[in-house]
Amino acid sequence: MTNFFSLLGYSLLIVLLISTIPILLKTFLNLRTEDIRLAPIYVCLSMITIGPFMEELIFRLILKPTYSNLICIFLLLSYFAFILARKHYTITLLLVLLLAIFIVFILCNKKIRWKVQYIFIKRFTPLFYLSCISFGLIHLLNYSNFSTISIILSPILILPQIVAGAFMGFVRMKYGIFFSILFHSLYNIIPALLLITQI
Repeated sequence: MTNFFSLLGYSLLIVLLISTIPILLKTFLNLRTEDIRLAPIYVCLSMITIGPFMEELIFRLILKPTYSNLICIFLLLSYFAFILARKHYTITLLLVLLLAIFIVFILCNKKIRWKVQYIFIKRFTPLFYLSCISFGLIHLLNYSNFSTISIILSPILILPQIVAGAFMGFVRMKYGIFFSILFHSLYNIIPALLLITQI
């Protein structure tokens, strides 16, 4: 358990150092996060409990594509499709639905499921990094105003989330999904406190 907290400390330090450039870029580009119309306690609850739980299940549970993990991912994707449909995020909704259909296809065919599991074992490293990059990209949805230059510089803007995703993925593979959720929750305490002071 000592290694777990040491890893958390190292990751916070590294991501904090990496975050200086994206913070300066956000200021320079005048990027704003989505307006938050919730009470501070709900923001904290979302960032420290619900957010880490959902994000870890979506981005890290797939790293071990067992039958039960795939069912869990399908249920989560269905929930997100419902939320996205209500908010009229059409393109994101289509991507989520395509992914959900793909998961159902894998679940219904044992041979394909075994092939997917084999691919995850054989090509784990690139799939792990794809998970980290996807985790970073989803955080671009936090911004409400994007310009062309913002899109060009987006790899720099999401670098802290990509690096944090790599740490969380490592924790998930070494200690399990529960610990990656805990790691993510502890990791989000500082940003949550900073965010509620600005509300």
